[in-house]
This record gives sequence, structure tokens and C-alpha cells, in this order.
Amino acid sequence: MPRRNDAVSFCTMFITSTCLAQFSTNPSLHDIDSLWRAFYGPQARQCIVVYNKMAGGTTTAGDVSRDTLCIMRLLGGDNNASMKQLFPYQQCPSPFGASYWGVTSGYAISRDGSRIAAQNCHGVIVCDSSGSHLKVISTSDINNDCVSLSFDDTIQNGKTIHRIVYAAMPGLILRTALSDTNTAVKADTLWRRTNSDPCYGTRSLTNGYTSVNKNGRFLSFNLVVRSGACIPVVVDLNTNGYQLPLGGCSTDGCQIRSCWDAAGTVSFHVWSHRIPTTLWKWGTPGGMNDGTVPCPVDPAGCSMISGDPGQGGYYWCETDTNYMIQVGDNDVVNSPGCYSKAYLRKGKTTDPPTVLYLGDYFGWPAMWIAPAPFTSVVIHGRTPISDASSRISIQTSGNHLTLSGSAGSTLENVRLINMRGEVVSKAAGISPCAKRFDITRLSNGLYLVSWQESNSHKVRLVTITR
Repeated sequence: MPRRNDAVSFCTMFITSTCLAQFSTNPSLHDIDSLWRAFYGPQARQCIVVYNKMAGGTTTAGDVSRDTLCIMRLLGGDNNASMKQLFPYQQCPSPFGASYWGVTSGYAISRDGSRIAAQNCHGVIVCDSSGSHLKVISTSDINNDCVSLSFDDTIQNGKTIHRIVYAAMPGLILRTALSDTNTAVKADTLWRRTNSDPCYGTRSLTNGYTSVNKNGRFLSFNLVVRSGACIPVVVDLNTNGYQLPLGGCSTDGCQIRSCWDAAGTVSFHVWSHRIPTTLWKWGTPGGMNDGTVPCPVDPAGCSMISGDPGQGGYYWCETDTNYMIQVGDNDVVNSPGCYSKAYLRKGKTTDPPTVLYLGDYFGWPAMWIAPAPFTSVVIHGRTPISDASSRISIQTSGNHLTLSGSAGSTLENVRLINMRGEVVSKAAGISPCAKRFDITRLSNGLYLVSWQESNSHKVRLVTITR
């Protein structure tokens, strides 16, 4: 039976292969914060990790209804990472035998860090990164592993429109646009099973597509054929032409993932999760590759002869493709214990890799790194937070965000800028040292507050959540 689907676990992290630190137990939130700073280097940026806390264990023998969707924010103003349980979220038994392959689910984070999407055998949901505005987008069971979906956001009149791309049954890949409160607004079809489908003569009629990602003009997914193999497919949506990275319809290459670059790069597992993961980019002939992603070295020890945990689930960071999360082999029969281990990796093809060991019993993680350096200014609801180093206070009240300087200061040219570099709001004056933005129409997410003060240009990163 081909090696395909990955029930994995992921938790808090510490640096290993670089020999900076090593723990026998999961690190504290303070450890996570300090080790992430060392791992990232100068001008560290905030990292968000979304995952399933596998309270029910890794097989259907456990009670997966106890599992919980969680968010961890690495890098905090008080030198501590934070972890928040959002709501219960049940994973799915693998259709290939849960006692062997474990349970599955899939997560994604929007490019601006403000939205989370999740898919299991009960459908697709979306919520804000705070856990609010939870909405059901689809109730379709794809009859296969629910390990990947993606955002495909767009800008309209200076405003981000969030869109989620996912597999649906029968043989359908949809993209659904969301309202400000995550209600499904409009869905369009990106790919539909027809007689011209790749591997039409060998496809499974009962299984849909899985591991769906959209990156620019490229759509990638696995097509399940009757043998049970997952065939990686990459489509150029401009032409609807497709390529089979493995060259045909017989070789298994499960859990295809987009690497979020302009070249249409994807990665996938060829038959086994205990060997380096294959990289392939658009235009490369089928059967050839563009390098491999080595397996991490396991510091805590797995029951594998090679001494490494292999590679089960993984997720490329969309905002910085030099980073990814990867998790150990989930073959609980041949690799007991490895499925519960996860790693944050720096570098695609570095061997030996530079990784943070993430710990155990966190499933199917997705990661996001802020596009700008962290400045310790975060807006949560109406909580004011001051930045003593520049004597600036930023707070929200109702639908307004107020920037206040010290008495006698003069703030000029005050603007709110999104992560794409677009000015989304100009502040109105309250006094020379205080300016106010109307944020009524702004989506939750990361923004830069930019202003001039004493002939100096200054900027602060803020996260707006409601």
C-alpha cells in the first residue's frame, strides 16, 4: 500500500540540529520566545502557528472529539510566546485505517495573518485568528485525507477580500469569497472532474481531489486513482494545461504542497515518508525534480533505524518560503512515536537542516511569519498598549484607532499601511500630538502605522483583532 496520509502531532519548540539548546521535555512559552529570536536572527518577526491539539490521541481508539483548534504566537512583548485554545475541533479517521495511518485534518493561514481555515471530514470552516466569526463554508465530505487547503486573497478598492480554495465532492475544487465576518459570499469553480481530467482512465470515481493549494496562476492537488496512489497534478489556470510531476498515473506522490513562489514550485512525498521530500517546479519534465527537502534529525529519538523521524505532514510558510513546518512519519506501526514530533525548518534543501524541535501531540500545523519586524505593539479589542521607547500609545475605541505621542510632540503625515504597502487610511487630527484613524471598513490583520515626528520617520507594526 502506498505511503500517503499523515496523522501528525506538533507542539512547542526548541532548537536542535544547530546545537543551540536541547530539552527533554517541551519548552516553556518563555523558552519558545527566546529560542525563536535566536533561530530567526536579527529583527525577528512574529510567527503564528495554528494546529490541532490532539487531546484525543492519534488513532480512533482515542476520543478525537476532545481535540481542539489552537493558535500560538511566537514572539511577545513580554518575552513570552502565547498559546490560546480557540474551540473544539474534531479530526477525521483516515479512510485507509486509522489504527495504522492515524487521524487527519488541514489548516491554512491567510497572507495577512488575520484568518484561519480548517478542513476535516465534516467540511470547511473559517474564523478570525482570534477565533471569532467562525463560519461553516462547506459541509462536503471529500472521502479522503483532509490535509491541505489554501487562501487565495485579492485586493478590491484597497480592501482585502479573503477567498478560500478547497476540495469538494464530487471531483470539484472550489474558491469561496468571504465577507468581513467570514460568511461565504460567492463561490467559483477552479477545477471540475471531466473526461479530459488527468489520469481519467485510472482515476477513482468515489474519491475526490485532496491536498489542494492555489498559488497565483498555479493550482496543485493530488488525484486519487483506483490503485490507491495519490498522483500529484499541477495546473496552469491561465491555460488549463496541466503537468504530472512524476510523469504518469502510477507513481504515488502524496500530500502535494505549493511553496508559494512565482515558479510554481511544489513538494510531495514519493511512496515513502522516510526519505527526502521531492521538490518540483512548473516546466520541469515529468519524472525529474528540482531537488529534495532532507528529513530532520530527531534529537529525542524515534523507533527508526535511521535515527530520524521521516516526514509526515508539512506546510510551507506563504510569507517567507525559506521556512516550513514538517512533522514526523505517522506510520504508527513501523514508526511508533514519530508521528507526534514536529519541527520548524529554515532552508529548503539545507543538509543537515536547521530546525526547531516543536514537541509532541500537536497535529497538522500551519505557520505564518509577519512580513515586517516585530515592535511589541498589538491591539486586542479596546486594550491600549504603549511603546515606551518612542513614547507612543496606540489604542482602539469603537471603530477608531488612536495614535498618541508625548505632550509637546507633533505627529505629521500619519498613515495606516497594509502588508502590501498600500495606504488604507489617513489619520484625522485630534491635536498636534494625537491622530485618529477610522477602522470601520478594515479587516482584522497586520498593519503598519507610519508617521513623522521631530524630522524623523517612524513606523510601528499593529495587529487589529476584534
